[in-house]
Amino acid sequence: MDPSKWLDWIRLPTKTLAALCIVFGVMVFSGDTSLEKFGLKTFVEEYRSYLAVGFLVTFALTVVNSLAATWKFIYPWIAEAYWIRIGRKRLLSLNPTEKKILRYYIQNQTRSQTLPIQDGAVNALQREKIIMRGNSLGSLRGFDFIIQPWAWEYLNEHPELLDLQQLR
Repeated sequence: MDPSKWLDWIRLPTKTLAALCIVFGVMVFSGDTSLEKFGLKTFVEEYRSYLAVGFLVTFALTVVNSLAATWKFIYPWIAEAYWIRIGRKRLLSLNPTEKKILRYYIQNQTRSQTLPIQDGAVNALQREKIIMRGNSLGSLRGFDFIIQPWAWEYLNEHPELLDLQQLR
């Protein structure tokens, strides 16, 4: 067997690796009577060590590929939960300029407003993923900024963070 061909096994789809793992496992772990029914007894006796290596390799690759796919599926949710947790903490320590920007969203019950892109408070809120730029085209007044859905919900539930109780 050509060792350079072994890398092709690593690139096989997970479903194919799992199927091969099952076949190798059946051949390695089946009793003599079962193997005799399929006419595989002599084949398995002669190549059992190779079949066992094939089973171990395909099993390991199946597990690793499955874990990688699971992580790829779950990671965006974990990252989003992390940013929301950090963002909620950040909303507890807003300066007056940032409160004024965010107060506009809640008071006017709108999810977007035009803000100057060169403003440091706007850039800080954008960098911390509390607001985001709505589009790449601006006007003379600035760019449209949209409040993140989690921040919208949280600030509507906790208007005291923006000193809204003083204004009502």
